[in-house]
Amino acid sequence: MSGRSEFADADGLIDASVFPCRSQDLDVERLEDQVVFCRQTAVVVVRAADDAHHAWVGTGAHYQAPEAGQLYRTMGPVRSEGERERAVLFAAPEEPTTCT
Repeated sequence: MSGRSEFADADGLIDASVFPCRSQDLDVERLEDQVVFCRQTAVVVVRAADDAHHAWVGTGAHYQAPEAGQLYRTMGPVRSEGERERAVLFAAPEEPTTCT
């Protein structure tokens, strides 16, 4: 590796003083709380998307309009995007991992 990095000192060694955050400064409990919040949010998003999808699908027999077909087709992605977001928000491991 050649060249100088903004993270290295004059001798090419990592200069910890340039990093804005230190591991000892991390609030692990707050991070864990945020994981729980993200997962709870994911459940709400999926339920809302699913409810919206079912509400519009249920109107098919009663809602007659030129744009009805397009409206029903656009509800599929709402549901699938809700599921995609759930998958992303649940992707974090249940327990923090440690380096060994």
